[in-house]
Amino acid sequence: MKTPPMISLKNSERLLALSREERFDRFTRIAQNTFNASIAVITLLDKETLWFKSCQGIDVAGIPSEGCFCYEAMQSNDILCLPDTLKDERFYHNVLVVNAPHIAKAK
Repeated sequence: MKTPPMISLKNSERLLALSREERFDRFTRIAQNTFNASIAVITLLDKETLWFKSCQGIDVAGIPSEGCFCYEAMQSNDILCLPDTLKDERFYHNVLVVNAPHIAKAK
C-alpha cells in the first residue's frame, strides 16, 4: 500500500488549525459535565508539541510532547492507568504534574 503524500501547510495555516474553536469547546464541556471531571481536553500531538485544541479546567496552549500522557498512551495497545503520577518515572517530571494543575493521584 502506498503512503499518502504529506500535506504541506504554511505555518500560519498550521497555527490557525491549532487555535481553539467553540465547536470543540462544546465537546469538552459535555465530557467534563458527563464524567464530573475536573479537566477535559482535546489535544493534537506532533513530533515536538502536544497542542491543546480545547480545554476545560486548565488553561494551556501546548506542552513538549516528550513525556506527555498522550504520547505514552499511543506507544502501547494497553490502557494507560496512572494511579499516582508522582510515583511514575515517566511522568513525575511532566509540566502538568510539576506545575498547575498538578495532576497527581487518580480520584
